[in-house]
Amino acid sequence: MNDKDEEDYICGRNAILAYLEANSKQTISEGESEQKNGELDKIFLTQSARPDKRIDLIRTLAREQKVPIIVSNNQQLERLVGSESRHQGIVARLSHGKSLTLDEFLQSLSESDRGKEKNKLLVIVDGIQDPHNLGAIIRVGHAAGAKGLITTFRRAVGTTAAVARASAGALARLPVIKVQNLVSTIEELKKHGFWIAGLDAAGTTSLFKQDLNLNLAVVIGGEGSGLGRLVTRHCDFLLNIPMSPECESLNAAVAAGIVFYEYVRQNSVQINAESNKS
Repeated sequence: MNDKDEEDYICGRNAILAYLEANSKQTISEGESEQKNGELDKIFLTQSARPDKRIDLIRTLAREQKVPIIVSNNQQLERLVGSESRHQGIVARLSHGKSLTLDEFLQSLSESDRGKEKNKLLVIVDGIQDPHNLGAIIRVGHAAGAKGLITTFRRAVGTTAAVARASAGALARLPVIKVQNLVSTIEELKKHGFWIAGLDAAGTTSLFKQDLNLNLAVVIGGEGSGLGRLVTRHCDFLLNIPMSPECESLNAAVAAGIVFYEYVRQNSVQINAESNKS
């Protein structure tokens, strides 16, 4: 299975339900500026899938949104998402619309926050290879109120079925913008009033001593490799998380969560728990 095929499918009841609910919410809000990462084209469901309330709701929303449900078997689902995927007897194919460009995303941010004085949080991932890490970063970023996640077309895991599952539905709700070059993207973000904070164990500034009461884009480096050299040079400051001397490093998603919620604390952000259910 190639990367393109994997990126066309999501699996798991929570992830698929989240996509359907996100689409239903946008329809009800009559074109609100919320951006989604694609809509569902088909749902493949095994007859042996154990029924529960999520399956019932998936069937209801799929019928309302005219998404066909195809009766399948485990072998067919494994051909779609791989034998290692815990698909729970259900897989959905994504129908990707036109990808959101950086310019379009920034314009949507400006329009949605017009007249509001609050700061905004963005997430940038630099070379994250582990789909579970990326999914967890998306999940905690969405929970902390981040407006979007920026990644690259190359040198990073795509928004795969494993990422969707690890995000526990947040991938359906947090806009993901793919760019060719992070350095030029960082410079463009600066022009739009964002400060760029690199997360680096060797950073000279403690997370808890840095003023984060501003528009902030947090850059999270890849597992093992960390931030790229050029990306590091273009950050406004490099943050470290104080740790016990016996601990060398933190998982990327864990570290990201600590930074995001320090940002929430400093900005006194009120998070709408109902809209962030995932």
